Amino acid sequence: MALRGMTALYRAIQVSWVNPVQRDLHHTEVWASLVNLKTTSRLVGKPESVPGVVQRWLHENLIPGDLWYYWIRAVDRSGNKSPVFPTTVTSELSATVLGIRDEDLDPSVTQENDMQRRLLEEILIELRRLRELLELQTAHATDGAYAR
Repeated sequence: MALRGMTALYRAIQVSWVNPVQRDLHHTEVWASLVNLKTTSRLVGKPESVPGVVQRWLHENLIPGDLWYYWIRAVDRSGNKSPVFPTTVTSELSATVLGIRDEDLDPSVTQENDMQRRLLEEILIELRRLRELLELQTAHATDGAYAR
């Protein structure tokens, strides 16, 4: 079993590895951490695995700019687990999540978006008031029509 690499994507990282060839392979455990220490990692995936093939797994909903480190191990149908790979420091097996962070935005753009949001909220409030007025006028007109 060997990690092949990482691909940084928008708010995700694709991890790929070569599965062992043993026929009783059941799944792979994917461990990840924001620190380059296996002891700080957590189990983030358990994809079912096919023996001997290159497998890809997607770690999703990540924060842009975060740097993730990965470890994997195979688990057979009896629950036996292989050693964790890689067994050493994983600096070459890490990736930084792509995306736009709030702090990357131009403050004037953020302020403009806030102004647009507030303006839209005010427009929606006015539209609700107009709808209520129309409903009242329609109700009074209908009442007057029946009164005649």
